Amino acid sequence: GELHVVQPQRTGRGGNARRHIAPGAAERPHIRRRAVARVVAATSAAALAYGTAVHVVQWATSGLRAYPDLPWWLAGYFMLLTFLDPIASLLLWRRRRSGLVLGSLVLVTDAAANAYANDALDDRLGLTAGRIGQVVIAILAVALPTATPWLWPTATGHEPPPRS
Repeated sequence: GELHVVQPQRTGRGGNARRHIAPGAAERPHIRRRAVARVVAATSAAALAYGTAVHVVQWATSGLRAYPDLPWWLAGYFMLLTFLDPIASLLLWRRRRSGLVLGSLVLVTDAAANAYANDALDDRLGLTAGRIGQVVIAILAVALPTATPWLWPTATGHEPPPRS
């Protein structure tokens, strides 16, 4: 006959409910949300570290006028990322809640800034390196805030002090 595994499952009222697991279900591979969320956080941290390098090289080779074709406010924002990207990346690598917040904020605003720079200001047609990068940033700008609820419980942050 078929083997049905019955496992206790917590219910909202403090009791246990029984849940039947179909035969072979335990052997089926599955991806846990938290594991996927960790991959998203690590990928975001790596992208932010790469962004740091890009902005540092841009600044080192061009000085304070690193983005001469952009409006001053947009060029200033991209220069600010030279400092925000590495902070967000480091905080994400260290699994800090502040990294989840700052990383999400940086990626969302960077996606918007790149969309404006690549679509509204760049009159070239077709696929460009900037547009490819913008797609990657846009994906991460959706993925990291989406993954944050699964990462938040295991991230370290400012927890209240223990009661004595």
